[in-house]
Amino acid sequence: MPIDIGKLKEMASRRAAAREHTVMVVDDEPLITESMAMMLEDEYEVIQADCGETALNLLLDGDVAQRVSLIVSDQRMPGMSGVDFLREVASRFPAITRMMVSGHMDFQDLVGAINESHVHFFMAKPVHYDDLRATIQRGIELYERGMAPYRRIQELEQRRP
Repeated sequence: MPIDIGKLKEMASRRAAAREHTVMVVDDEPLITESMAMMLEDEYEVIQADCGETALNLLLDGDVAQRVSLIVSDQRMPGMSGVDFLREVASRFPAITRMMVSGHMDFQDLVGAINESHVHFFMAKPVHYDDLRATIQRGIELYERGMAPYRRIQELEQRRP
């Protein structure tokens, strides 16, 4: 079977474009954050945080929030829950796509995630690699669609004499 050079270039281009995005993974279990980072690092820059407070402090520090396109957060963490953390993210950084992954979530938590935190995606643990990757890709596409009007405005402002 011959190698399709066009297909290879397209794949390389998609991978280069994807690396332009940063995904933040927030979970109090180091094994989870490490494994998700390993799964995603070929396609995205990955920032890891062990709790909501740490993640929020990272977002408030410097240009981190400008780089993050999508956040994957666990629900049950010590201190700040995933719903509380993502509520803060929605309030302060509404352009960032929010995704919750949880193995221990009751109906009340799920309603809170949707209504209070405006979560875009929810996945139940254990998460399978292909499903996680596909959902994150949809989240990045959602982020890009949301940012398109702002980028167009910037382009038009840069063209002004």
